[in-house]
Amino acid sequence: MYQQQYNPYGANNEIVKGYLKSGKVLTLGILHLISIAVSVISTLTLTRVNLVYDYSDILRSMGIDPSDVLISMNSSLGGISASMIAGTLFSSLFTLLIAIGFIIMFAKSRNDHPSSNPSAGVGILRVISLITFICAIICVVLLVILFIAAYFFLDYFVNNSNMDSRSATIIWIACGVFILIFSFFFLFITASYKNFYRSIKRSLNTVDLHTKGAAAYGVFNIIGAVLMGMATLGTLITAISSFSAAALMSLLSNALSFIILIMTASFALGYNSYIKRQKYSYAAPYDGGPAGGAYYPNEPYDAPNPYAAPQQNEPPYQQNNYPEYRAPRSAPGFCPNCGAPVDGATPFCSNCGTRL
Repeated sequence: MYQQQYNPYGANNEIVKGYLKSGKVLTLGILHLISIAVSVISTLTLTRVNLVYDYSDILRSMGIDPSDVLISMNSSLGGISASMIAGTLFSSLFTLLIAIGFIIMFAKSRNDHPSSNPSAGVGILRVISLITFICAIICVVLLVILFIAAYFFLDYFVNNSNMDSRSATIIWIACGVFILIFSFFFLFITASYKNFYRSIKRSLNTVDLHTKGAAAYGVFNIIGAVLMGMATLGTLITAISSFSAAALMSLLSNALSFIILIMTASFALGYNSYIKRQKYSYAAPYDGGPAGGAYYPNEPYDAPNPYAAPQQNEPPYQQNNYPEYRAPRSAPGFCPNCGAPVDGATPFCSNCGTRL
């Protein structure tokens, strides 16, 4: 076990590494790698098989052997198949980067050396989240432009169809409301995705612990998991009724997406609760802090003033209970009135009673 002098940056690094070395981080990396394999296999093989299988009756009625079509599609890919393969490879590249990011985070966090920092893995995920947020903004802007353009072509649609202007206006307003709601949630989801990994990055590189976006990102993943679970259930019913290879592969893909969403929600919500617990309970001694005390990374620290005059270490004053000392009062040897001798401790003359 490596020992080092405490500092706020190193303490936050160890706190975040304590969570990122959990098994759920490695599981997310492995699940994303599996999803790449399923997507590539489904696109390169089962998609073409499924197309030929669905239209086999039509092909036979036209006097075409479906197996010849399949051989032709396998020998030369073009049109829809080529675009599907390009889209799959492009999405697989992003998924591969996500998997690499999780695996790097896990590997760096498992290393207890002080110089081992999972910032590289977090940085990859943060860049992907930023790209996703920018793409979301572009999509929303395009939807708004399309909605505005539809208003100018509304009369054209009405004049060239049997639909009256009132119905067309209602449909246009309904589409606008849908675009508004969709844009709000889409931007909010991608913003929470970006803020979540930005919080992890800031926790590793600053003296404060951050959780912004973690709770929202976890909640949205739970909502996505519920929707994906409903889609998986429908795919399961289809797979049972048809029992085709394409349906089974689609079921596997949906089930895998459901598991990834659940694990991602657990990762985000777990980070949020873990960091908040550590934020208010963690404390470690710091040599630069007050003498005999401890420095808390998330509390303000008043550094000593080097220009202040040194204080003398004087012993504290303690008051005792001894009676106050009074010096004995001197008195004349003889009474001034009658001249009789008197005692110095007597306040009155014993002969005439004169006050001395």
